[in-house]
Amino acid sequence: MDAHGELRNMGKNRNNKGLAVVFLAISIVMLCALVGLAVDVGYMYVAKGQLQNAADAAALAGAGNLASDSTSTNQPTARQQAVAFAAQNKAAGSSVTIDSNNTNAPNGDVVLGNWDPTRDQSPVDLRFLPTPDGSHPLPSGAFINAVKVVARRTGENGTGIAPNNMVSIFFGKVIGWSRMAAKAQAIAQNTLPPFITIPLCQPTCGITTMLDGSTKFYFKTSDGTPNTGWTTFTDNVTSQPNIEDYITGAKQPPNLCQLLKNPPACIFTTQGIVTPDMCKLIEQIRLHSRTYTVNGTTVTGWKVFIPILDSNTPNPCPHTGSGCLGDPGYQPGDAYPFIQLAEAIIPDAFAQGNCSQLNPPNQKGNPAIIFVGTGPPATGVPGSSTIVCQTCDALAGDLTNIIKLVK
Repeated sequence: MDAHGELRNMGKNRNNKGLAVVFLAISIVMLCALVGLAVDVGYMYVAKGQLQNAADAAALAGAGNLASDSTSTNQPTARQQAVAFAAQNKAAGSSVTIDSNNTNAPNGDVVLGNWDPTRDQSPVDLRFLPTPDGSHPLPSGAFINAVKVVARRTGENGTGIAPNNMVSIFFGKVIGWSRMAAKAQAIAQNTLPPFITIPLCQPTCGITTMLDGSTKFYFKTSDGTPNTGWTTFTDNVTSQPNIEDYITGAKQPPNLCQLLKNPPACIFTTQGIVTPDMCKLIEQIRLHSRTYTVNGTTVTGWKVFIPILDSNTPNPCPHTGSGCLGDPGYQPGDAYPFIQLAEAIIPDAFAQGNCSQLNPPNQKGNPAIIFVGTGPPATGVPGSSTIVCQTCDALAGDLTNIIKLVK
């Protein structure tokens, strides 16, 4: 190789080394940027988790202070407790601040509303009303049973939203991206234990029910015995929408134990005339089913409290027929004295027609429910129990409100 060739190769080597240094520098910068981005994103996930903890705590505190049987959003204690519990949490190094939103603006930080898990979720999630955009407001007279809390570091502002700033990040500042937004939401529900809208008569307290759920209660005499009816507890008109709202928890019944203190508490009933959507009842059974041990046997179902009515005569309440639920003279609008509660487990129900929205779909059958009692074994009948009537005092521990996160 001549001298000119060697000079050309030396020049190429120097150029290659120069390019390698440039590529290495670019790679280091890109790697640092990726690491920085990963750190910033990870920090944001931590901040969002902290906001979620604050929203959860605030929603539970607010729901725990909702007034019983109220349709008013003017509940300052619930709002104040939500604000106070949020402030006990920190997100990205700062205390979480939310606005009490006293006007109940639908996009505010603390919103009092109604939760019904059976309402549509698509195209708009209507389980909690009002919706944030106000397109579906809280219906007039709706029972306030839930609190929604939004904890934000988004820079948003508006009615019912506390001043807040986006979260400052670290490495993003190098490329002019100094802040990121984070937000978390929680909804907590305050509900009474399920007082089922299916009344039973006094003789039922001693009925023997097999733990395999073989005892069915029918809603029409023509379908079978024993029979039962529907109730809205005190109204002399038993309306189908109210019954369904009680089943789903969208409305809560009156304080039944309080009614017992002022006898006669007349419970109005109807049989067959009102036919609420049994699919909603089955949905609630499946949604709330838990496993219980009854007399040493495992039972799975929805634990409910049933109003027990006095079928004895004379009846101090409006009543035109004879006997109790299911007798031929029974008429809608008849009332019986409410005397005590029974505790039972409902493992299943049937409906006329398939409930296509359920998974698995409900098998066709007569409109009926199946109860499993929770009392002591019946004499001489191993493996069975009775639907036991209890006083409110005896059930006091079971009748406390249930506060839970639903979303």
